[in-house]
Amino acid sequence: MEHRPPGSLLGWIFLPMVAVLALGLAPQPNLAQENFKLANEAVLDHHPALESKALNAILEIFPERVDLWELAGTAALEAGQSQQALIDFKQAIGSGPLKLSSTIALGDAYLLNGDQEHALETWTRLLVLYGPNGDVYDRLVRVYISQLNYSDALRVLGDWSSWQPDNPKVLYQMGLLLVTHQPQDALPILLRAEQLDSSLSPSVKKIQERINAANGSTEPGVELFQAGRALGELGEWRLASEAFNQAVKISPDFAEAWAFLGEAKQQIGDDGQTYLDHALSLNANSVLVMALEAIYLERRGKPASALIYLHAIADREPKNGVWQVELGHALVQMGDLQTAFVYYQNAVRVEPDNSAMWRSLASYCLVYNTQLDSQGLAAARKAVALAPEDPVGLDLLGQILVELGDYYSADRFFWRAIQSNPDYAPVYLHRGVMYLDEGDRERAYQSLRRVLDLAAVKPEGQQAQRLLDKFFFTAQP
Repeated sequence: MEHRPPGSLLGWIFLPMVAVLALGLAPQPNLAQENFKLANEAVLDHHPALESKALNAILEIFPERVDLWELAGTAALEAGQSQQALIDFKQAIGSGPLKLSSTIALGDAYLLNGDQEHALETWTRLLVLYGPNGDVYDRLVRVYISQLNYSDALRVLGDWSSWQPDNPKVLYQMGLLLVTHQPQDALPILLRAEQLDSSLSPSVKKIQERINAANGSTEPGVELFQAGRALGELGEWRLASEAFNQAVKISPDFAEAWAFLGEAKQQIGDDGQTYLDHALSLNANSVLVMALEAIYLERRGKPASALIYLHAIADREPKNGVWQVELGHALVQMGDLQTAFVYYQNAVRVEPDNSAMWRSLASYCLVYNTQLDSQGLAAARKAVALAPEDPVGLDLLGQILVELGDYYSADRFFWRAIQSNPDYAPVYLHRGVMYLDEGDRERAYQSLRRVLDLAAVKPEGQQAQRLLDKFFFTAQP
């Protein structure tokens, strides 16, 4: 949710309150003024928890102020205090109708409290009262997808598309949903989205290539299987799970589809063991099945068991550096860092022209502080040379240069990563940390705030919030 612009409380609170105080109607004018000051400072400092606390203190004096209840509810929601937000919004409703934005936020509060039914009712009612609204449509679609209610999600997307037929975001989401059941029908919609927004091109091409890879296969479920793999590679694991589920319905003996269904289930928080066990019973010699079983075992803290599968795969595919990296990862879990390092080095020897292998070696050196000024730096530079526009590699090289004390060069590569992908959140976090080390608080603050804008609920966003709380926000008593 977007925060109100700094100073916006001035128009909402101060002038109306001054009028009331001038008339001598406020029972505790000094307290109200003090809390107004705290609330306004909290807005300027982007500290919604303190804003919520100050507004609620004001509302003890002015309980009839619907506008303040709405502001308090919005602030509480931004602070992650969804129960308090519900209380505030309901207080506002008791004094008068909510604005559109506050009603949307009320649905958000219901959702965060686990009440999907009331969230959906709130947003659906908004469409009846106010007509089409992109923010409302978006929320409805996300909840329906989380419920695996794809028919209602498609229905809402259809309404949204009728209202905004050239909205690439809507077409893209509709295509992603359709690809889980009807891949060929989804492609024209995805291609249209790509025409309208070129930034979607890599994702659409990935889906198209995967679906085209199924051409000529005699296995009925291969097209859906490939669609699921593309969705998984895009991070759309809930949709991928649905595509794999459809694939095994069509081809019940398709071992790889069962294995990927197990992986997708794990990615969305379910236990995929049953599906992986079934995949192994169908084809225990499949490289994909063995690989996904190895990953599953590593997640369960059984790296020694995973090594059995990984060695078998590496023997069968000696020119695939991925398996060398996976062997190294398993050995790291076992605490054998020395042998693990050998496998990361093997990966770049096996695939010397693959930037991902060089990134893996550089990342290992960075995380475990192993030969950082020699192999780590050289590996990161090689990764960038092979993929000069890859923000991950550029960011990684920047991090290593920071560790080596070369802040000037590090900042150049951080900036190149941002130019390559302005929405890549980790680079802003690493840049912000570097600025903190340099004592440049203004640029550190800007970088860390950008992380929150892009990835507030992701680990990098949570880390940025901790740094902001520690270095910029002063806790109030």
